Amino acid sequence: MAKTLRIIARDRNGRVQTFTYREGGTVPSQMFTATNWTNPPQGNSQLRIVQAEWRPADGTKGRNVTSRLQGMVRNNRLDITADNKTMAGDPAPGQPKQLYLAYQSRGRSNSVTVGENGRVNIP
Repeated sequence: MAKTLRIIARDRNGRVQTFTYREGGTVPSQMFTATNWTNPPQGNSQLRIVQAEWRPADGTKGRNVTSRLQGMVRNNRLDITADNKTMAGDPAPGQPKQLYLAYQSRGRSNSVTVGENGRVNIP
């Protein structure tokens, strides 16, 4: 029996739409960004990852992990170790890495940079 994933989303205007995906299919996550469809609003206390990049410590371009980290938010908290395992890969083998993270929580915007194997615990 085939499995399906059903996503019920509400946009900023309150319109609700249901999206259904078959097992093994791909969900185009860009559809569910703040400018498109979003989860129902949960107030200003909601933790939202605005931008996250797992990159070499010298600041050169790395891997965008924004969606990955947003998916790790539990109870409006993010508590992770910044390492290749958590970030699903190494963007610069043999080089030290860092996680740059911009987020919104409790109505405020913040950012933090954490070195490889450092701990992220927000808010």
